[in-house]
Amino acid sequence: MRKHWLSRPARQSPPLQGDPTHLAKLREGREAWNCWRRDEREKRKTDLVPLLMGFNLRGAVLDEYDLSGVNLQEAVLRRTSLRGAELRGALFLRADLRSANLEGAWLDNKESDLRDADLRRAILSEVLLDEADIRGARGVVLDSTRVRNARFSSTAKDPWSVLRKNYTGPRLILNYIFLIAFLVPYILKAAGWIGVSRIEAAVGTGVACLADKAEATAEKAGEWNAQAIRGVKASVEKHVPSKERGWREYSLWQVMIGFDRSIWYWATAVALIVYNLLRSLLTILVAPLRDEEERSGHSPAYLPKPAPSASLTERVLNTLVQPLGWLERYRNAYGWMIWPHRVVSVLFVFAVGAFLIHTCSWLVTPILLPPA
Repeated sequence: MRKHWLSRPARQSPPLQGDPTHLAKLREGREAWNCWRRDEREKRKTDLVPLLMGFNLRGAVLDEYDLSGVNLQEAVLRRTSLRGAELRGALFLRADLRSANLEGAWLDNKESDLRDADLRRAILSEVLLDEADIRGARGVVLDSTRVRNARFSSTAKDPWSVLRKNYTGPRLILNYIFLIAFLVPYILKAAGWIGVSRIEAAVGTGVACLADKAEATAEKAGEWNAQAIRGVKASVEKHVPSKERGWREYSLWQVMIGFDRSIWYWATAVALIVYNLLRSLLTILVAPLRDEEERSGHSPAYLPKPAPSASLTERVLNTLVQPLGWLERYRNAYGWMIWPHRVVSVLFVFAVGAFLIHTCSWLVTPILLPPA
């Protein structure tokens, strides 16, 4: 008889369950827990691995706890405070760390495992993640975090990884090449229109001089010659650029962008200019931040560090001495760069589409060749 394998319910692995005695010891408080960990090390001559996997520790305050080597696999640690905790070698595989506070925690060990952990809205300020494994972790937001030799996924989507991947390394050279390719046509176009403007001015001046001379000659010539000279003068003056003859006056930047054409043309030009300006700005700002990360091992700050509290007089004096201090703080942070990057990502699709349309129009331009 045929077995209906597809009709059977999927087999689910049982939920992980830690050691209740270890959980009870944890609830006795930080001093009792840390003393117990020290006593166990001295007694066993090896490090006991507390088993806390699968337990619900939501909202617990575990600041400065010695949780090194603890198995917290699939544990629920939402809004848990782990500030300054010793977490070297801890196993957080698939743990729920949403909104947890890990500020200043120690995870700098190759055995520290945060794979597939949920770190959305978790605070990672000043955390030591050297050599830690955070592949597949969700919601990672580095904030002055030490990440030397930390293991990230090749497709990491955290904000800093996205910025450094798109605006440094090989992309840095490509960004500058694309910027040059974008600027060269505008520079040539500007030079051409400046030349045309000067030629128009010279032609207008020349025609005005010829017209004056023609008028003077016509007065001395006979009636028939005077009519002929005035006819030539009128014919020449018709081709001189003038507002009275319907010519419209534009600034150079308006002609370069295309305000003399349809709205779609100049809107495309404006979008491309914004795209290249934002991409160049991000490239200039992200490159030194990555260089600093390579040398120090620390990621840049996510948000600008607030100025230390001071009196109103001190703040006014600091503003007068360093009027651009706030700008320096923003330059050393990367969180605000996420929105410009999203705008660049959207405009990139628009830029590619505009390039393809212009390329197609160039390719279908008719060209006359002499007979073979």
